[in-house]
Order: sequence, then C-alpha cells, then structure tokens
Amino acid sequence: DPVAAGQYTLTAKAYDAAGNVGTSAGAPVTVDRAPTAVAGPAQAVEATSPAGASVTLTGVGADPDPGDTLSYRWTDDTSSVRGTTPSITLTVPLGVNVFILRVTDSYGAFAEATVNITVEDTGAPVLTLPGNLTIGATSPAGAIATFGASALDEVDGPVAVVCTRASGSTFPIGTTTVTCRSTDAAGNTASGSFTVTVSDTTAPVLTLPANQTLAARSAAGAIVTFAASALDAVDGPVGVECAPPSGSTFPIFTTTTVTCTATDAAANTATGTFVVTVTRFPIRRPGW
Repeated sequence: DPVAAGQYTLTAKAYDAAGNVGTSAGAPVTVDRAPTAVAGPAQAVEATSPAGASVTLTGVGADPDPGDTLSYRWTDDTSSVRGTTPSITLTVPLGVNVFILRVTDSYGAFAEATVNITVEDTGAPVLTLPGNLTIGATSPAGAIATFGASALDEVDGPVAVVCTRASGSTFPIGTTTVTCRSTDAAGNTASGSFTVTVSDTTAPVLTLPANQTLAARSAAGAIVTFAASALDAVDGPVGVECAPPSGSTFPIFTTTTVTCTATDAAANTATGTFVVTVTRFPIRRPGW
C-alpha cells in the first residue's frame, strides 16, 4: 500500500531454520513526492520607461502529499533572486528575459518552471507641434516664421524633430504645410503637420511733404507742386493719389488739407494728409 509522506525508521529481521530471529539496527527513510511548478504564460509587454516595464509574475505550486509546506523562489537567467512569493511584481528591462520559479517542499524536494517575458518598445514618440500660424509678409519673398516643435518618447525621453521647413525659414506668400517627423531609437516614427499662412496685411508707407505756407501769385491763389511717394514691403514702390493733386491751384486766404492715398496689390491702403496755406499777394516795393 502507498505510504504517507514523512520520515520512517526501517528495521530488518532475519529468521534461521530453527526459528531464531535476528534484528538489524533501524535505518531512517524519508518518503516524499516532489511538488509541481507552473511559472505562468509567456508575456510580451510594452516598455513604459527607459528602465523597461513593470510586470507581475504569478506562479503556482502544488504538492501531492497532504499537509506539506511549499516555499517559492524566483530567479532570473543570471541566477539573481528576484522574489520569494508565488506572485511578484518587478521592473523588467527591454528585451527577452527568462525567469525561473523553483517550488520546494518541506523535505527539500523541488520542481522548476520557466517563463519568458519580452519587453518591447513599439510606441512612437509624442509630438508637440504649434497650431496653424498666420504671419504678415515682410518682403516679396514672404516672411520668416519661427516655431517650436518637440517630441517625447517613453523610453528615449526627448527625441529630435525634423520638419520639412525648419523654424527660421522664409515662407512664401500663401499657405504652406509643414510636416514634422520624429523617430525613436527603436525605429518608431510619429508625424504631424500644421500650416503657415503668409499674408500681405501691411499697408504701404507714405512719404508726404511737410505743411506748406506760400503767397498767392494771382487773385485765384497759387499753383502748388509737391512730391508724395509710397513704399510697400511686398510690392515695392506704389502709386500715390492726392486730392487736390500736385499742380493744382490752391485758393488765396485758405488752408487746404491735401489727402493722399496709396493702395498695394493686396488692397492694403495707407492714407495721410498735409496742409497748404495760401496767403495774400506779396507786397511790391519800389525798385522791385
């Protein structure tokens, strides 16, 4: 019959033909059956930091002998002890990692099981890009646009970002799509885009004469000539229209406001004024 687990002392007896009995000294014997160990299924997990990922290992031990006490020990493939309970949580580095569970009963019999834990970096960096930008043109070529673009990876930390037009480039008039990409050390790539719209929203700069005061040359007043100009950042020199125009006769004893207007190709308009005052005839003196 099966013998229960435990320690026993065996004594041997021998009988001769006359029925005499000889007894040997008792010998200690341990009766024990080894336990079983299950380390759990293989796992593939995503890294959450440069150190790897937090993983919970759950092992199961069983012993066929009732009342036996089991102890547990987890080690890695370098034989370093990582835990002494059936379930442990630990940080597992990137790559394929092997863990061994040893289950030992109170008589020293043991069983081992292994489990592979693979920690992977499959997540792309997180891009931070500006919103769509609108800026005013500063020359016929457009305008220089500056912006910030960054990327943060769970494993690699800050990662470089490359944009199709770099910050500080000159963007032409109109709308340009900027595409930015960032790739981590594991080859995971994130991409995103935004637009830069360059518009001509600046009016030309007027250059007008100062206010003028002059004497009439006739009863009608005086003919006044002047120069007015305008320069646009995008279009360059722009025509100027003044009312009254240069060469007009300005009435005597009157202060007239001259209004000048310049409009560029984008319909941005600049307006400015100056005044012309016409006084009486000059007094003629003898000998003139």
